[in-house]
Amino acid sequence: MERAGRLVHAGMAYAAGYTGRGITAAVIDTGIGAHPDIPGERLLYFRDFVNRKGAPYDDSGHGTHVCGILGGSGRLANGRWRGIAPECSLVVLKALDESGDGDAADVMAALKWVLERGGEFGIRIVNLSFGASCEENDEDYKKLGLEIDEYDIEYCTIYTEDFLDGKYKVYKIKNYNTYIMDKFGNRFPSSTCTCGRPTIKEFNG
Repeated sequence: MERAGRLVHAGMAYAAGYTGRGITAAVIDTGIGAHPDIPGERLLYFRDFVNRKGAPYDDSGHGTHVCGILGGSGRLANGRWRGIAPECSLVVLKALDESGDGDAADVMAALKWVLERGGEFGIRIVNLSFGASCEENDEDYKKLGLEIDEYDIEYCTIYTEDFLDGKYKVYKIKNYNTYIMDKFGNRFPSSTCTCGRPTIKEFNG
């Protein structure tokens, strides 16, 4: 967390009073488990698109890890390892299983839920910390991109450490600022392409 905080200059944001208070972020991942750094009152909503369970849970741990980076309070470390937005609210949508794998249909269903109901919870950020293989001209992803366009999303940020090897491409939504960031915090322009639909067990966190 210290390294991640330095990369995005979190200290400057904290000093200016930006802590995520009043902002809701949606996390589409493996779920969220109970943790003292993420108090229950900041979890506004949980939905399970994989096993259809009602109560919040995380059978992998990855989603809880992501939520901690995003909005952990740092309580267990006296604030030292708090998240980037330690006072934000969270909506957690489980679309990946206990292995961190997932079905494209579940991920797309979670994204559609955000587009249709995000306004009820004041969602302004959507975090998807996973990748998938890409193919050109996939109609399902084109359709999803068009649906996203209708909601006037300002921009889309993609993070990957392997983009220099050509392993990942980015579907650029409209003409918004889409870029790739490497593990050192350097930003690079993304290519424009359409990502193909992964098959079952092809998503890997």
